[in-house]
Amino acid sequence: MNALWRNRVVPALVVCALSLASAGPLRADLIPIDLRSLADTNVTASSAYSGANYYYTRPGRVSDWYLMPGAFPSGPTGNALDGPSYSPPGTTSYVAAYRWMSANQTIDNQWIAWNLGTVCAVKEIQVWNENEPGASTSRGVKTLNLWTSSDGTNWFKKLSDVNWSTLPTDGTIGPNGGITIPANGGVRGTGLASYTGFRWVLPETITTRWIKFDVNSSFEGSGNGFVGLTEVTFFQVPEPATMAFLAIGGLAMAAGAIRRRRVA
Repeated sequence: MNALWRNRVVPALVVCALSLASAGPLRADLIPIDLRSLADTNVTASSAYSGANYYYTRPGRVSDWYLMPGAFPSGPTGNALDGPSYSPPGTTSYVAAYRWMSANQTIDNQWIAWNLGTVCAVKEIQVWNENEPGASTSRGVKTLNLWTSSDGTNWFKKLSDVNWSTLPTDGTIGPNGGITIPANGGVRGTGLASYTGFRWVLPETITTRWIKFDVNSSFEGSGNGFVGLTEVTFFQVPEPATMAFLAIGGLAMAAGAIRRRRVA
């Protein structure tokens, strides 16, 4: 094999092959689904904490990053998840925080659903669980079923009896996936401003437009009470067109190298 093929053609063909590989892109290539402009209309729930604070605890708050310090989608920073600083300007009550909190009802009747706006190939989900300082971190979601839908009306149960607390954290993927926990993170909120949540790696890529978390229990159990989430971001596999452009680029590189070799 001469130097031209070794140094130009072969690398180009490798790029093409990798682009078309069915295994999909590496995690670093996953794209966050930005719902900030759609959250108030595209996120619904079984109930929400009522009264004067509904504006701050309604379902859309869980994916709109409204007034959240920190760059989307890496996570809120500073005191965005803790104490008075979690409340909107001019208020002092934590319950007026930007997150979804259910009404005080039977926990295992609660759900929250997202319309992603279009069909997406979802592979990972970043979750910041309920993080109110003190005992109320127990109101975070612990177990759930994951449902999908193409129209928001007819639902299919994709994953059953998911217990975030027992999913593998060593990089292996079980029947309900696995999780990665960053520094200062955890499945249950810490009640601290430094809380960074966790990443749920699904057992397979889920192609859907609608996703629903059907809550089975919080860290308090499944009786009457509140349950909530601070923030949720979905990550999707790039569209096939993106990979096709890479493949075309690889083929173009190879063709150019061959053409230059013939001219020489």
